[in-house]
Amino acid sequence: MRGDGDSPRRAVLHLAWLIVLGSAFLAPVLGTGYWAEDLYQSMSPRASTVLNGSTYAEVIFDHVVHTLRLGRFFPLTGMLIPAVHAAFAEVWQYKAFLVGASLLDLTLFYALARTLTGRRDFAAFSSCLAVGLMQFRATIDPFIGNVGMVQILVALLFGSLLALQRHLDRPGGGPRSWWLLGSVSAYLACALLYEVSYVLVPLHLLLIARAGVGVRRFARTASPFLGVVGVCGALSVLLRRLYPSEMYWHHTDFAPLDVLRAVAYQTSAALPMSYFLADPIDLFPSPTGAAMLRWLLDARVVLVGSAAFGLCLICARRPGGAGAPGPIGRADRRWLVALGAILAVFPSLLLAISPHHRATMAPGVGWIPVLIQIFGVALAGSAILWALIESPAGGGPGARWKALLASMLVASTVGITYRANEEVARCFLAAPGTERFRTEVGVAGGGHHHPRLLLEAALRAGLLDEVPEHATVERTRDYPFWYDATYAPLFFASYAGKPVDSPGPSSPPVPTPAPADSYRVRDMHTWRGFGAVLLSRRTGGGEPGGDPAEDRALRLYVRHPSIDRVGPADAFHLEGADPEGREPGAPVDAEDLPVLRSGPGWVLLSLGPMGGVLPADSLRVVFDRPRDPALARGPSGGSPPARLH
Repeated sequence: MRGDGDSPRRAVLHLAWLIVLGSAFLAPVLGTGYWAEDLYQSMSPRASTVLNGSTYAEVIFDHVVHTLRLGRFFPLTGMLIPAVHAAFAEVWQYKAFLVGASLLDLTLFYALARTLTGRRDFAAFSSCLAVGLMQFRATIDPFIGNVGMVQILVALLFGSLLALQRHLDRPGGGPRSWWLLGSVSAYLACALLYEVSYVLVPLHLLLIARAGVGVRRFARTASPFLGVVGVCGALSVLLRRLYPSEMYWHHTDFAPLDVLRAVAYQTSAALPMSYFLADPIDLFPSPTGAAMLRWLLDARVVLVGSAAFGLCLICARRPGGAGAPGPIGRADRRWLVALGAILAVFPSLLLAISPHHRATMAPGVGWIPVLIQIFGVALAGSAILWALIESPAGGGPGARWKALLASMLVASTVGITYRANEEVARCFLAAPGTERFRTEVGVAGGGHHHPRLLLEAALRAGLLDEVPEHATVERTRDYPFWYDATYAPLFFASYAGKPVDSPGPSSPPVPTPAPADSYRVRDMHTWRGFGAVLLSRRTGGGEPGGDPAEDRALRLYVRHPSIDRVGPADAFHLEGADPEGREPGAPVDAEDLPVLRSGPGWVLLSLGPMGGVLPADSLRVVFDRPRDPALARGPSGGSPPARLH
């Protein structure tokens, strides 16, 4: 391995710069909510402990068995899904985990590129390009969700390749090398995590061939990796035979043209700015014209792009002096391009024979293995750019104009992709009916992030503390995949910690007269950081000659950013008929209501003094103009009455 002549401090600078750049680039992930399968899988582990009395270990074991009986042999994913959601109970923790796992991949990619070339500057340049290829998509996206499964797979894969290279660097390294054992173990974990790993074994074979070992050592070193593929592949086939079903993974099609088209589409998703240029859901402005210029002239875009430009320029301008490294040889570049091509293309092969996956592929739109493929594109692409930088033509290796041009190309990719990612992240939060809302996101449960945060917080604060277990808690709204007829019991069990029956708008109506323990939850969300949730109790009604059914307010959870500083009375007031017989719409002073619990930006009030007779249907929350100047731009400077429904 050729040393690069740099001090360890330079490597620390590169890594620190990369981590800061990657953190800023992926920061929009932190503002997104649960989506698709995460919407209900995030509740399942905690709900199972409440509804079934299971331990977390039993929940994980049952989920692994369930995935095996579906005919899928990826037991580590069966473990990972409940384990991750059990470990990260809040959405911000879960998103921070996804960002952290992506940064780990970036760090290991830097280490792999450094190990393969002996060049810290090339490794940092290549990693910077990889950052610019991390594109968010309003479809199944590994950066937004999917429990970090692909990030963990990439980390294991790069760890396996690094350990294998260490083994190959040992003079006459035998089959009992601990590095080889670690490499095979990491690759086995990849194969148990996702079947796409089977087609990545050529990466290991290529590294062994690159080391120039003899035939016997090649066979001895490669056989454990081929054995992993053979055993795991056979078990996968066996499970599909034992548990046949109509699920998509039981159906394959090998039509050559369809397979090639799918490979091209999936691979295109890893190319620079491919999702931005394809714009499949009409989210971005036209690439030409003043609108695009205004769209890009954003302080955050300039900051992120400048950080990428600075790092690339430092790397591309080779240091001078006697200790300066020589250029990466032509043979080494060919190996890099070959490794990059395998990483960029091979993960699409198994997807390409699946009609289910092919049906949703398009230029720039692929499935979750795209996270693997971007590192292949980064490795091959940076090797080609580096060859131009180190070429003797055009002013010699590291000429200023070549370094500037290459750095500008990478920085432009990083900046434009960051801006596109911001738009996609906002799209996940856009409520139905708003300008940024897209049906493609809505059909998978997107668009209700802030209502979910509101309801989660209300239940955690104790909204249902006085509700007995197995009571009927009627919902006045449906939110798909987490707060509807199917999943609402999981939601209440997970966040309120008790089993309840939860009918809603899409469920059969609650009978009249109401059950002895019948409650109703109304929620109202006006703006980010503002909202309210009301618990009421239904009593009586339906008996011949009797009193009509009554729905009386019991508890009110209110969220307001300055409520803990200015107090409930100055943050909002209530309107509704009160026990003294005032007209509907008469104000109710929040200062007179007992505070059960409070925290930063929220308060849980008891409506006990008037809740026994205060009709819930007439209650309205009005957010007053905040006295805090920083909040004066909020949703209401005296908002219209917002009815809880």
